[in-house]
Amino acid sequence: LLPADNISDDEWTGRAGLDYTTEAGNLLYVSYSRGYRNGAFNGQAFNDPAEMEPVDAETVDAWEVGFKSEWLDRRMRLNGAALFYDYSDQQFLDIDPATAAQRLINIDSSTIYGLELELTALLTDQWTVRSGLGLLESEVDKGVVKGVDVEGKDLVQAPKVNFNLAMDYDIPVGSAGYVQLHADTVYVDDQYFDILNTSLIEQDAYWVSNARISFNSAD
Repeated sequence: LLPADNISDDEWTGRAGLDYTTEAGNLLYVSYSRGYRNGAFNGQAFNDPAEMEPVDAETVDAWEVGFKSEWLDRRMRLNGAALFYDYSDQQFLDIDPATAAQRLINIDSSTIYGLELELTALLTDQWTVRSGLGLLESEVDKGVVKGVDVEGKDLVQAPKVNFNLAMDYDIPVGSAGYVQLHADTVYVDDQYFDILNTSLIEQDAYWVSNARISFNSAD
């Protein structure tokens, strides 16, 4: 019943990077790597014969440049990175909402580029703040799904912005330990769950916030 009985793939992969540490102890780096995911059969092929079609191998050329740094007598840590991913034959699970059929498919080419920043700061001996920001752009450069040209579509589960902020405040309680007040919030931008960018199953942007009070015993 299978359109192919076996898959045979081969590919060279690897990574090359250059690190430079400044006199202040901060790290600058640049790297290139080639990733690879072999061709595969769909392990969930039981709804429709079309699910049995295997997919071709996927490759990605990934570039990253960034830094890791400490400031203010090591009371603040700031890290950042810029990235660029170039995919060929990226593999996707294409789900048909009408039949529940789940086909493994390839998108001819797609790209991702983005920026990440991460900050940790000890504002006082008792107050610590952590924060992160991610900016992402993803796009199908060439591909057809269900007969539809998806060039220019966003990739799946690739929100353009994500942000997080967390704060801890420690209150000493004599020699018994300390009480910690904690609060955090996370923001995730709009994202799609299918490569056709169907608005009916689009996830709107949202915030999630939490707060906690805890006691930490000295022993």
